[in-house]
Amino acid sequence: MESKTREPKDDLRLRALKTFLTLVEMGGSFSRTAEKLNLTQGTVSNHIGSLEKFFNAELFYKVERLREDKIERVSEGENLNRAGIIVFERVREIIAILNRTKEDIERLKGEITGTLRIATSTIPGEHILPKFMAIFKAEHPTVEFEVDLSDSGKSLEKLLAKESDLAAVGSLVGYDAEVEMFPIAEEELVLIVPPEHELASNIPVDPKTLVKYQLITREKTSGTRKETERILETAGLSIDEFQSVLELGSTEAVITAVSGGYGISVISSIAAKKSENYIKIIPLKAIENRRKLFMVRRVHESYPVLVEAFWEHVKNSIAENE
Repeated sequence: MESKTREPKDDLRLRALKTFLTLVEMGGSFSRTAEKLNLTQGTVSNHIGSLEKFFNAELFYKVERLREDKIERVSEGENLNRAGIIVFERVREIIAILNRTKEDIERLKGEITGTLRIATSTIPGEHILPKFMAIFKAEHPTVEFEVDLSDSGKSLEKLLAKESDLAAVGSLVGYDAEVEMFPIAEEELVLIVPPEHELASNIPVDPKTLVKYQLITREKTSGTRKETERILETAGLSIDEFQSVLELGSTEAVITAVSGGYGISVISSIAAKKSENYIKIIPLKAIENRRKLFMVRRVHESYPVLVEAFWEHVKNSIAENE
């Protein structure tokens, strides 16, 4: 019997589909996609090339760039063309179906395996979740974690868009009715200033005295930012009353700016204590400045064995330590 040889153009691989989705998620950046997937940029390019060959169509708007006497095709930002948008929507559906199928099989067998996607804001992602993940991984070695670190608002958006299985955040403002949650930690929000700042002492500070300084804060979707606004409102203040406001994209960036003498900030006590050699930590006077950090998932949904198991693992660990 004559055997049939599959032509290269019919060879559509799952890894190429996942690479394509990640490339779109990374705004078209081949370098960031390669870093996230632990691939070379050449491999990423080959995966995208194989998809374009399979569909016989370019998926991104292309520009020609001259670099070191070589002409190089470069994808600039979120630049899917019309064919790329169609492929993106279909590939996302395919991956979702495959994931649900795998989850159904895992549920049938009762096995705890697979990849758990967690969208998390900075404080729980860097300071709270790692210990729970390490213990769970030791008990279930085949489990992998995919952690997406951003801020509370973006993490909740990804959760509700089903781009993550769980979320860990420092604020639920505007999302309370759409999620179920339990607290995983409680912390205090504190004022931080440069070590030689005129406010640098152990004396609690009245928030009303801070408006003459530059406030360095996280972006508007950050849980820390929302809690800072709440504290100021309690004191009868608004962020708009500060001399000036500088928004930065991470807690680490905020601490670096404060330590460099560029302003003051209100941040998590957990994060502040990690950097107290570079900043001065000051309590805020007569203000309810404690907040809870939450583990969150979507309401009214049946979850795979892996998601349910990790949810219960964290919840039981918290209960045992209370």
